[in-house]
Amino acid sequence: MTTYSVKLVNRDGLSDDDQNKIQTSVQAKFDEAFGETNNGVSVRRGAGTQTDNLVIHFVRDIPNSYLRRRFPGMTEPPPFVGGHTHSHGALSGSELYRFALFNPVRQADGSYTGHIRRIPLSDYGALAIHEALHNLLPFWPNDTNHDGAPNPGGLHNAAGGGGLASARVGRHTTMTDTNKVLIRRGFSVRNPQVL
Repeated sequence: MTTYSVKLVNRDGLSDDDQNKIQTSVQAKFDEAFGETNNGVSVRRGAGTQTDNLVIHFVRDIPNSYLRRRFPGMTEPPPFVGGHTHSHGALSGSELYRFALFNPVRQADGSYTGHIRRIPLSDYGALAIHEALHNLLPFWPNDTNHDGAPNPGGLHNAAGGGGLASARVGRHTTMTDTNKVLIRRGFSVRNPQVL
């Protein structure tokens, strides 16, 4: 039996109570993913280490991105996402945000308007699995081809199996069998994490 290590890194002063609720939500989703196997995942809080299989950083919002400090040239995610993963070669980093833009409206200049609100703590289990798929499978193809046409092989498209691989996820999003297969495959090969 193999137990994989997931570390949740608090970079925004989350309270102990909030951290416990997030840890419980994330652990429940990984338990669901590995429930039919002899392997498992241990979700813990603290500083990431080189022995962790997955490190997820919690930051206030996109302007306070930890990944942006590590990868200054990184493409900024849209303001309505709950998390983001960036990979450079085999090195992957994931972060989840406490605040995001809800009900976004795209303006003519390409910017978005809407209201900013705190992401519900119960959504973090789904968000963690989604970002883990990006993190642990860093060479997955883009969602669109060079001509802008949808790539059915992209994670957010058919090949990801829907569910928690979809572009938008939350606490009510169902984990599909394909999601489970992919997350298990991702953990089976260790890739270095942004600490």
